[in-house]
Amino acid sequence: MIRWHVISAVFWRNVKQYFTSVSGYLFIVVFVTVCALLAFNPQFFTDNLANLDQLSRYYPLLLLFLVPAITMNTWAEEMRQGTDAILFTLPASDLEILLGKYLSVVAVYSVALAFSVTQLIALANIGQPDWYVIATVYLGYWLAGCALLAIGMFASSLTRSSTVAFILAALFCAIPVLACSYFWGILGIERLGIEWHMRDFRMGLISLTGVLYFVSIIVLMLYLNLVVISRRRWSKGRQMGLGLQFAMRTVALAVALVGANYLVDKAAWAFPSRIDMTRESVFTLDETTRATLKKAATNGRPVTIQAYVSHDVPREFVHVKNHFLGLLRQFERVGGNQVDLKIVDVKPFSRQAIEARTHGIRPKTTRSEVGGNTVEQEVFLGAAVSSTMGDADLPMIDAETSIEYELTRAIATASDKKKQITVGVLATDLMFLGPKVREEREEWSFNTALLELKKSYRFKMFGATDLGKIVNPILDEPAKDAGAAPSPAEPEKKSEPAITAPDVLLVVGPSCLPQPAMDDLVKYIQSGRAVLILEDPLPFYWAFRSPDQLGVFNAPRQPRVDMRAPARPYLTEFMEEKAFGGTSFPLLEVLGIEWNSGQVAWHDLEPIPGFKPFWPEYLGETWPKYYGSKTLGLVFTYPNGEYKPFNSGDPISQGLRRLLFSYPGLISPAKDAKTEFTPLISLSKSSGTADWDEVTFTPDDPRMQGGGMKLVSDVSGSNMIVLNATPSLKTDDRTKVIAARITSKPSDEAKPINVVFIADTDFLTEFVPLQSRSLAAPLDNVKLVQNALEVLAGDVDFVRLRNRQPTPRSLTSFEAVVESYRRNRLAQQQKIDADIEVELQKAQVQMDAAVKRINEDKELDFAGKLQQLSQDVNVSQRRFDIQHERLQRTRDEKINEIKADEQLKISRSEYMVWLLSVWLAPLPAVLLGIWVLTARFFNERKQIKSTRRV
Repeated sequence: MIRWHVISAVFWRNVKQYFTSVSGYLFIVVFVTVCALLAFNPQFFTDNLANLDQLSRYYPLLLLFLVPAITMNTWAEEMRQGTDAILFTLPASDLEILLGKYLSVVAVYSVALAFSVTQLIALANIGQPDWYVIATVYLGYWLAGCALLAIGMFASSLTRSSTVAFILAALFCAIPVLACSYFWGILGIERLGIEWHMRDFRMGLISLTGVLYFVSIIVLMLYLNLVVISRRRWSKGRQMGLGLQFAMRTVALAVALVGANYLVDKAAWAFPSRIDMTRESVFTLDETTRATLKKAATNGRPVTIQAYVSHDVPREFVHVKNHFLGLLRQFERVGGNQVDLKIVDVKPFSRQAIEARTHGIRPKTTRSEVGGNTVEQEVFLGAAVSSTMGDADLPMIDAETSIEYELTRAIATASDKKKQITVGVLATDLMFLGPKVREEREEWSFNTALLELKKSYRFKMFGATDLGKIVNPILDEPAKDAGAAPSPAEPEKKSEPAITAPDVLLVVGPSCLPQPAMDDLVKYIQSGRAVLILEDPLPFYWAFRSPDQLGVFNAPRQPRVDMRAPARPYLTEFMEEKAFGGTSFPLLEVLGIEWNSGQVAWHDLEPIPGFKPFWPEYLGETWPKYYGSKTLGLVFTYPNGEYKPFNSGDPISQGLRRLLFSYPGLISPAKDAKTEFTPLISLSKSSGTADWDEVTFTPDDPRMQGGGMKLVSDVSGSNMIVLNATPSLKTDDRTKVIAARITSKPSDEAKPINVVFIADTDFLTEFVPLQSRSLAAPLDNVKLVQNALEVLAGDVDFVRLRNRQPTPRSLTSFEAVVESYRRNRLAQQQKIDADIEVELQKAQVQMDAAVKRINEDKELDFAGKLQQLSQDVNVSQRRFDIQHERLQRTRDEKINEIKADEQLKISRSEYMVWLLSVWLAPLPAVLLGIWVLTARFFNERKQIKSTRRV
């Protein structure tokens, strides 16, 4: 029976010996300082994440020197001084002495580890770390240290020399520490390494297999230690036999522990074996994912996931890579024997890179600044999923990818051939699938969104007359009696070929439909089929695409594009007039909503922090007047204080975080509506509207004079409009809704309406990915459409998955400082460019003056003027070119100086953070050591008689 008071006595004896000497505190100071140096190394600022990944990367190597320093005197010093004989004659068992000494070294290590927490002060000042993950990381540090301390104590029990004990402990500890580094992929030896089992703790997961691994090392090493210290009782004649007996026991214990680890690891899919400590439950797999993996197991179709991951990734991919790898391991753990995971480490220009391309994994080329230099890098982050039923590829995982959703969808497709949702696209003037030229659909303004949507859905084009072939047999044909013969008076009608209705019909810009197509659409909706409608009072993307040539087209208030216009095939699908003047009156009536085709919306909400608008370079550095009002052109919606734009009670909108619209419209329920109106996205209280006549004007409008707009009138005829940069913006107290879900009321069984209406189309055009370049987190514009399509189709299993998107915890405070430096650099560059432009204009004025002077010289005839003009222009042009080259060279030199100064300031900021952490981290240990040693000194002086003091 273990006596804890005996263990406590041995424990306090060893702890007091350690902390009553200067060496103990010196050791803690060194340990804490090294931790801070590793945690805040240059790669920490490159990754831009508020975590301890850099320290975790080197922590096992740090333990390789730390643990021997703690344990080398545990037994060796006792044996050298002979105090072990006194220790073992005490009324205590060997196990009690062993546990007391082991708990003492664990206490010393725990105290040192606790003092290293001071480095987190710097981390908290420059970022917003997930403290639950930090706590889990420290738990991993503690368990790894406890395991290696047991190894170090065993090494100390083998010798009387502290130096030899240090070397032996380092050699023994190197086996689990370096197993992952040098034996990766060799017979699974990496699973015996500390690094393998610390990965879960680094990501915020408390793993049962990891805890069992560390406990197994502790148990095995303490047993070996117990055998060594108990050898003194073996009789000389039986040492060989007892040694063999204990060796066999040790092997049996080792086999039992390895077996237990193996069984727990392989059976981890059958019970919860990991606790997800992340604040957002990032690595807790959704019910849909678990059901998909379970279904694959039930079908008996094992799934192979072969992931290709670049060894080094730029800053913007570090968080994505960590999340991707963490989820892959969770899939492997939950999937059990039905999921075979292979993670391939890809280096540039390697055999693995070639192999990745053969599996459909496409790298993404990125450019990033490292140390003031622009570095181009290929990033591989993708996976090939295969089973006996088929294959599914994830070519590229990036910040905009919902990783769990994509992996689950790929497994469902590969193992069960899950039926894809068919999205029918109705032909309209906004041409979602692109204009039809020579019977082929060409890429157009919605291309990026379309490519993303095609990963999950099957698209089918529907012409203006196709809906009638679906609707008429359902609504218009009367029921016929079975077996009734056709009336002889009625001629036999030739039947039209049947068209299968899509799961969801997508209508982009229904206001442009002619009367027959509008009627068919209304009947289609009344038949109860799912429809997603995107309507826009002002399609801004036309102006963005080429503002100085095209203007704006295909707005509901505009007439159809001129028949004679050369660009007509790119701008319209129809020849007939718009139904009801583009007001969509019949459609709005059946939906029971109001939508003003001549009114756009805005609200007073600042753009997302860090946002930098993008547009063609030739338009300058400020918001181009061609785009009209910036307030209308950039309508962001994201939670801000009391403003909650998204309906958290509807699956379509509850997972959205940030959206960008441009010149959107508003919808509201009609007064006598017979439908259920559920808002999905609303504007803030400080919002309003602007009327069509205020927002736009035609080329012959007086306001157009002096605007500098060069409209090409023969592109589309005379139907162009341009945007007013200073429209009149009106405010009111109405609740303003951009998107809503419209369904039949529960009491109305006659009209099973199932529609989602979004009052904007620009949010899916190429305008959005261009504007999102400067955002740290992606916009959810495409996700909104994906959610709407799947909810309308009744396939809601994957909607919740897609809505899960962890937020990177970056160094926000440090980013703000760096951003201020960069804004200052851009301002200086603009000033230099402006000064150069002034100089060049002066040179141009001199050239023009010389030409004017020659033309006004009446003494020269025409030939003389021409000759003199040619000579002077050539000389002036050469001077101008030389001056231009000199100014350009001066500009480049100044910009390089500004960039160097900016990089120096950033480096100084990084150095200040590093300095704060390195100097602050050991300070508490130093102060505590001074206090303890000072108190000890005065206590000792009190016990000495005054006559004996010097």
